[in-house]
Amino acid sequence: MAGQATKARTQSRLPQESAWQTSTRKSFCAVSVGNEILVSWSDHQLTEEKATEYVAQVKKAVRCPVTVADDFIYWRQQTKLAEHVDFITMHAYPIWGREDIDTAMASTIKDYESVCKAHPGKTIVLGEAGWASFTAGDQHVPRAGDEKKQKMYYEELTAWAKANNVTTFYFEAFDEPWKGDGTEGHWGLFSADRKAKLALQGLVSGIDAVWANIAELRFTVCGKVEQLFAASNWEGIFTKDRQLTGS
Repeated sequence: MAGQATKARTQSRLPQESAWQTSTRKSFCAVSVGNEILVSWSDHQLTEEKATEYVAQVKKAVRCPVTVADDFIYWRQQTKLAEHVDFITMHAYPIWGREDIDTAMASTIKDYESVCKAHPGKTIVLGEAGWASFTAGDQHVPRAGDEKKQKMYYEELTAWAKANNVTTFYFEAFDEPWKGDGTEGHWGLFSADRKAKLALQGLVSGIDAVWANIAELRFTVCGKVEQLFAASNWEGIFTKDRQLTGS
Protein backbone atom coordinates (compact mmCIF):
# COMPACT_ATOMS: atom_id res chain seq x y z
CA MET A 1 0.00 0.00 0.00
CA ALA A 2 2.86 2.41 0.80
CA GLY A 3 4.40 1.82 -2.61
CA GLN A 4 1.08 2.44 -4.34
CA ALA A 5 0.63 5.68 -2.40
CA THR A 6 4.10 6.85 -3.44
CA LYS A 7 3.36 6.12 -7.09
CA ALA A 8 0.06 7.99 -6.87
CA ARG A 9 1.76 11.04 -5.36
CA THR A 10 4.48 10.97 -8.02
CA GLN A 11 1.96 10.81 -10.84
CA SER A 12 -0.18 13.60 -9.38
CA ARG A 13 2.84 15.91 -9.03
CA LEU A 14 4.10 15.62 -12.60
CA PRO A 15 1.71 18.18 -14.14
CA GLN A 16 2.27 20.58 -11.23
CA GLU A 17 6.05 20.33 -11.39
CA SER A 18 6.08 20.71 -15.17
CA ALA A 19 4.07 23.92 -14.85
CA TRP A 20 6.38 25.15 -12.11
CA GLN A 21 9.44 24.37 -14.21
CA THR A 22 8.00 26.27 -17.16
CA SER A 23 7.23 29.34 -15.06
CA THR A 24 10.72 29.42 -13.49
CA ARG A 25 12.78 28.08 -16.38
CA LYS A 26 15.76 30.38 -15.77
CA SER A 27 16.59 28.37 -12.65
CA PHE A 28 16.88 24.90 -14.23
CA CYS A 29 19.71 23.06 -15.97
CA ALA A 30 18.11 19.62 -16.06
CA VAL A 31 15.26 17.62 -14.57
CA SER A 32 15.59 14.33 -12.72
CA VAL A 33 12.61 12.00 -12.83
CA GLY A 34 12.76 10.36 -9.42
CA ASN A 35 15.56 9.55 -7.03
CA GLU A 36 16.61 5.95 -6.35
CA ILE A 37 13.34 4.60 -7.69
CA LEU A 38 14.72 1.54 -9.48
CA VAL A 39 17.48 -0.03 -7.38
CA SER A 40 16.39 -3.22 -5.63
CA TRP A 41 16.66 -1.84 -2.07
CA SER A 42 14.48 1.23 -2.77
CA ASP A 43 11.47 1.66 -0.49
CA HIS A 44 9.63 3.51 -3.27
CA GLN A 45 10.58 1.30 -6.20
CA LEU A 46 9.00 1.65 -9.63
CA THR A 47 9.18 -0.68 -12.60
CA GLU A 48 11.45 0.32 -15.44
CA GLU A 49 8.41 0.57 -17.69
CA LYS A 50 6.71 3.05 -15.36
CA ALA A 51 9.88 5.12 -15.00
CA THR A 52 10.23 5.24 -18.79
CA GLU A 53 6.63 6.41 -19.02
CA TYR A 54 7.31 9.25 -16.57
CA VAL A 55 10.47 10.25 -18.45
CA ALA A 56 8.52 10.51 -21.70
CA GLN A 57 5.85 12.58 -19.97
CA VAL A 58 8.39 15.02 -18.53
CA LYS A 59 10.29 15.31 -21.81
CA LYS A 60 7.14 16.55 -23.49
CA ALA A 61 6.79 19.28 -20.88
CA VAL A 62 10.34 20.67 -20.63
CA ARG A 63 13.11 21.91 -22.89
CA CYS A 64 16.07 20.99 -20.69
CA PRO A 65 17.81 17.58 -20.46
CA VAL A 66 15.99 14.86 -18.53
CA THR A 67 17.66 12.18 -16.42
CA VAL A 68 16.91 9.59 -13.74
CA ALA A 69 19.09 9.51 -10.61
CA ASP A 70 19.78 6.08 -9.15
CA ASP A 71 22.40 3.91 -7.50
CA PHE A 72 25.27 2.53 -9.58
CA ILE A 73 23.97 -0.98 -8.85
CA TYR A 74 20.98 -0.27 -11.07
CA TRP A 75 22.84 1.68 -13.76
CA ARG A 76 25.65 -0.85 -14.18
CA GLN A 77 23.09 -3.11 -15.84
CA GLN A 78 22.31 -2.82 -19.53
CA THR A 79 18.95 -1.15 -19.06
CA LYS A 80 16.58 0.11 -21.75
CA LEU A 81 15.85 3.21 -19.67
CA ALA A 82 19.27 4.56 -20.62
CA GLU A 83 18.03 4.99 -24.17
CA HIS A 84 15.30 7.37 -23.00
CA VAL A 85 17.26 9.73 -20.73
CA ASP A 86 19.54 12.47 -22.02
CA PHE A 87 22.26 11.51 -19.55
CA ILE A 88 22.65 9.05 -16.68
CA THR A 89 22.87 10.22 -13.08
CA MET A 90 24.47 7.64 -10.81
CA HIS A 91 25.11 7.49 -7.04
CA ALA A 92 28.10 5.87 -5.37
CA TYR A 93 28.74 5.58 -1.64
CA PRO A 94 31.77 3.40 -0.86
CA ILE A 95 31.12 3.69 2.87
CA TRP A 96 27.90 1.64 2.42
CA GLY A 97 29.92 -0.94 0.52
CA ARG A 98 32.01 -1.49 3.67
CA GLU A 99 35.01 0.29 2.20
CA ASP A 100 37.32 2.30 4.43
CA ILE A 101 39.01 5.47 3.28
CA ASP A 102 42.10 3.73 1.88
CA THR A 103 39.98 2.00 -0.79
CA ALA A 104 37.13 4.52 -1.04
CA MET A 105 38.24 6.42 -4.15
CA ALA A 106 39.28 3.29 -6.01
CA SER A 107 35.84 1.83 -5.28
CA THR A 108 34.12 4.98 -6.54
CA ILE A 109 36.10 4.91 -9.77
CA LYS A 110 35.34 1.21 -10.23
CA ASP A 111 31.60 1.90 -9.80
CA TYR A 112 31.73 4.79 -12.27
CA GLU A 113 33.61 2.74 -14.84
CA SER A 114 31.14 -0.15 -14.49
CA VAL A 115 28.31 2.20 -15.49
CA CYS A 116 30.36 3.61 -18.38
CA LYS A 117 31.03 0.07 -19.60
CA ALA A 118 27.34 -0.82 -19.49
CA HIS A 119 26.37 2.31 -21.45
CA PRO A 120 29.23 3.21 -23.81
CA GLY A 121 28.97 6.68 -25.31
CA LYS A 122 26.41 7.86 -22.76
CA THR A 123 27.18 10.89 -20.59
CA ILE A 124 27.45 9.80 -16.94
CA VAL A 125 27.01 12.31 -14.13
CA LEU A 126 28.04 11.39 -10.59
CA GLY A 127 24.98 12.80 -8.90
CA GLU A 128 25.73 11.74 -5.34
CA ALA A 129 29.02 10.75 -3.75
CA GLY A 130 30.30 11.54 -0.28
CA TRP A 131 31.68 10.38 3.05
CA ALA A 132 30.03 10.62 6.46
CA SER A 133 31.85 12.39 9.29
CA PHE A 134 30.22 10.10 11.85
CA THR A 135 28.91 6.55 11.64
CA ALA A 136 26.90 4.33 13.94
CA GLY A 137 25.91 0.68 13.60
CA ASP A 138 27.40 -2.25 11.73
CA GLN A 139 26.55 -1.42 8.09
CA HIS A 140 30.07 -0.13 7.48
CA VAL A 141 33.58 -0.85 8.73
CA PRO A 142 34.29 0.14 12.35
CA ARG A 143 34.96 3.87 12.85
CA ALA A 144 34.43 4.62 9.16
CA GLY A 145 32.88 7.99 9.85
CA ASP A 146 35.48 10.63 10.62
CA GLU A 147 36.10 14.27 9.62
CA LYS A 148 39.69 13.50 8.57
CA LYS A 149 38.47 10.70 6.32
CA GLN A 150 35.71 12.92 4.95
CA LYS A 151 38.30 15.56 4.07
CA MET A 152 40.47 12.99 2.32
CA TYR A 153 37.57 11.64 0.28
CA TYR A 154 36.35 15.13 -0.64
CA GLU A 155 39.81 16.13 -1.88
CA GLU A 156 40.41 12.90 -3.79
CA LEU A 157 36.96 12.95 -5.40
CA THR A 158 37.27 16.61 -6.40
CA ALA A 159 40.71 16.09 -7.93
CA TRP A 160 39.58 13.00 -9.86
CA ALA A 161 36.42 14.69 -11.15
CA LYS A 162 38.36 17.71 -12.42
CA ALA A 163 41.10 15.61 -13.99
CA ASN A 164 38.60 13.38 -15.80
CA ASN A 165 35.96 16.03 -16.62
CA VAL A 166 33.24 14.15 -14.73
CA THR A 167 30.32 16.27 -13.56
CA THR A 168 30.09 15.50 -9.85
CA PHE A 169 27.75 16.59 -7.07
CA TYR A 170 29.23 16.05 -3.63
CA PHE A 171 26.79 14.76 -1.01
CA GLU A 172 26.25 16.91 0.82
CA ALA A 173 26.40 20.56 1.90
CA PHE A 174 24.84 20.37 5.38
CA ASP A 175 24.15 17.73 8.01
CA GLU A 176 20.50 16.64 8.22
CA PRO A 177 19.61 16.01 11.87
CA TRP A 178 16.03 15.17 10.92
CA LYS A 179 17.39 11.85 9.63
CA GLY A 180 18.36 10.84 13.17
CA ASP A 181 21.47 10.57 15.30
CA GLY A 182 23.10 7.81 13.24
CA THR A 183 25.11 7.77 10.05
CA GLU A 184 22.41 9.26 7.78
CA GLY A 185 22.46 12.64 9.48
CA HIS A 186 26.21 13.32 9.20
CA TRP A 187 27.18 13.63 5.54
CA GLY A 188 27.43 17.42 5.37
CA LEU A 189 30.59 19.41 4.75
CA PHE A 190 28.96 21.83 7.17
CA SER A 191 27.23 20.99 10.43
CA ALA A 192 23.51 21.67 10.80
CA ASP A 193 24.34 25.05 12.35
CA ARG A 194 26.44 25.96 9.26
CA LYS A 195 29.90 25.51 10.73
CA ALA A 196 32.51 24.24 8.28
CA LYS A 197 33.91 20.79 8.99
CA LEU A 198 37.56 19.91 8.50
CA ALA A 199 37.21 19.39 4.73
CA LEU A 200 36.30 23.03 4.16
CA GLN A 201 37.97 24.84 7.03
CA GLY A 202 40.97 25.72 4.88
CA LEU A 203 38.81 26.84 1.97
CA VAL A 204 36.28 29.14 3.61
CA SER A 205 36.66 31.69 6.36
CA GLY A 206 33.04 32.68 6.71
CA ILE A 207 29.70 32.63 4.95
CA ASP A 208 30.72 35.48 2.60
CA ALA A 209 33.38 33.24 1.09
CA VAL A 210 30.83 30.46 0.63
CA TRP A 211 28.48 32.72 -1.29
CA ALA A 212 31.39 34.00 -3.37
CA ASN A 213 32.12 30.42 -4.42
CA ILE A 214 28.46 29.82 -5.23
CA ALA A 215 28.44 32.93 -7.43
CA GLU A 216 31.13 31.28 -9.57
CA LEU A 217 29.07 28.10 -9.97
CA ARG A 218 29.39 26.31 -13.29
CA PHE A 219 27.32 23.36 -14.38
CA THR A 220 28.73 20.70 -16.70
CA VAL A 221 26.51 18.44 -18.76
CA CYS A 222 27.04 16.56 -22.05
CA GLY A 223 30.75 17.40 -21.83
CA LYS A 224 30.24 21.21 -22.08
CA VAL A 225 30.43 23.98 -19.51
CA GLU A 226 27.99 26.89 -19.34
CA GLN A 227 27.69 29.73 -16.85
CA LEU A 228 24.23 28.88 -15.66
CA PHE A 229 23.19 32.16 -14.12
CA ALA A 230 24.49 34.30 -16.99
CA ALA A 231 21.89 32.90 -19.39
CA SER A 232 18.71 34.92 -19.84
CA ASN A 233 16.43 32.06 -20.91
CA TRP A 234 16.33 28.46 -22.11
CA GLU A 235 16.73 29.49 -25.75
CA GLY A 236 20.27 30.58 -24.90
CA ILE A 237 21.11 27.32 -23.15
CA PHE A 238 19.42 24.38 -24.86
CA THR A 239 18.32 23.44 -28.35
CA LYS A 240 14.94 21.86 -29.00
CA ASP A 241 16.43 18.39 -28.50
CA ARG A 242 17.79 19.45 -25.07
CA GLN A 243 21.44 19.77 -26.08
CA LEU A 244 23.61 22.61 -24.80
CA THR A 245 24.20 25.41 -27.28
CA GLY A 246 27.49 27.14 -27.89
CA SER A 247 30.99 25.84 -28.31
